[in-house]
Amino acid sequence: MSETFNLYVVDESLFPASLNGTDEEKYEWLVEKVTTESSLWETLELPTIGFMNSLEALGQIAGSKKFFAVLSYNNSPNNLLGDDPQISGSFGYFTAEMAKDAAMVLEGLQENIERYTDDCAQAVAENAPLSRDTLEYTFFKYLSALQEAASEGKAVAVIHE
Repeated sequence: MSETFNLYVVDESLFPASLNGTDEEKYEWLVEKVTTESSLWETLELPTIGFMNSLEALGQIAGSKKFFAVLSYNNSPNNLLGDDPQISGSFGYFTAEMAKDAAMVLEGLQENIERYTDDCAQAVAENAPLSRDTLEYTFFKYLSALQEAASEGKAVAVIHE
């Protein structure tokens, strides 16, 4: 079963330094703010395990296995949701600075992505299912959103549906 993962290009000034309410109320506020006041840039339709494995593989290619996975599943603007929120969904977030850095890393890998994806898909597949197509699909969707955010000095929010 596939899940939808939306990548939004977000203006960081939308978010306060703190929010009152429960984790769930904060989560709902963040999702509403992002989906109504930001630009939906990319959408991925993947099984959850394929998405997670792709993110870990991207991190491995980039030199930090958990970087993309952690930021895509459990990060929020100004850490409004904390480190272990009790929420009904997942919320990911790359600050403008992180988006710029991640875009630069992925851009540097783009020329040789076929070699990287072959090597990485094979290495990850030993522990979990991951196809080269899924990894490349995720790579190019993230590259597109991160490049756009970097060009505008904005962040990227990852909303899981």
